Amino acid sequence: MFRQALVVLLMCFMCVGCSGEPKTEVPDSAEPETVEPETGMPDAAKKEQGAKPSAATEPKPVDYEANPIVMTARQWKDHKNELDYKTEHLKGRTIQITGEVSDLGINFGYYDEKKPATALDLYLPKDENTVNDVSCEFFGPPVWRSVGPGQKVTVEFKYSGDFSARPVDCKIVSVEGKPFPAVQASELAAEFAKDSAAVDKKYIHKPENSDSDFDIERKSLGIAGKVKEVNKSDSGSVTILFETGQDVTVEAEMFAHIADKVKLPAAGDEYRVWGTYQSSGNQGFGGKSLGVSDAVPFPVK
Repeated sequence: MFRQALVVLLMCFMCVGCSGEPKTEVPDSAEPETVEPETGMPDAAKKEQGAKPSAATEPKPVDYEANPIVMTARQWKDHKNELDYKTEHLKGRTIQITGEVSDLGINFGYYDEKKPATALDLYLPKDENTVNDVSCEFFGPPVWRSVGPGQKVTVEFKYSGDFSARPVDCKIVSVEGKPFPAVQASELAAEFAKDSAAVDKKYIHKPENSDSDFDIERKSLGIAGKVKEVNKSDSGSVTILFETGQDVTVEAEMFAHIADKVKLPAAGDEYRVWGTYQSSGNQGFGGKSLGVSDAVPFPVK
């Protein structure tokens, strides 16, 4: 009896699932997408910065103070350390900090991958035996479109009072200077072929008091050169290989949600990216390959 009832119930579900009109997918736009040649950014992506989000996804506007607390990135970290994490008196205040861009973070796992947050790390002198810079998190249009490594940036955020959490809902107030020049892929390959350990040391910071290979900080690096080939995985992520003239591979790995927003190069194109330094030797794989992960197009300045 129970089995008969179960069969009837399953048939009911199947009938419900089969009812209704078939869905028709409608493209967002029938117009072909045009691309800005300078940045390789689709016009649609540029318009995204000024586009109004839907009511369902529109974030609450942040009420920044007219007169924020102003300090450098170094002062911000020192101030919190001196207070031994007791920063309740700063809760709800608008903080404005200035520092040099040292790194970029994207695709944090606990966010919607289609609308990832972006984090800019502001450089701190590596004299305190730590790998922690000041990291500011942004929502909305990706900041990598206009900011590059080495630039001086001023950001504002409303402090939540939680020291363990990075500053969120940040906004850029100003950007000064030019990004660090991108390194030519051929020069990087030649340097790596000569002394890979020296190259790793240049772009990787490890605290003197740490014995762990995981307690390291990889610096940002810009790479430029002629593209050898572009490979796209089934998941949509992209690997760009540069010509080096050496028995060394220089590549840039780009997340799918970034690759979908930019014009990808073709073999023979000159291209510039920046991202987080990686090398096969430092990861324990041996071999002769290096490059950047979390790659994004290098900003035009």
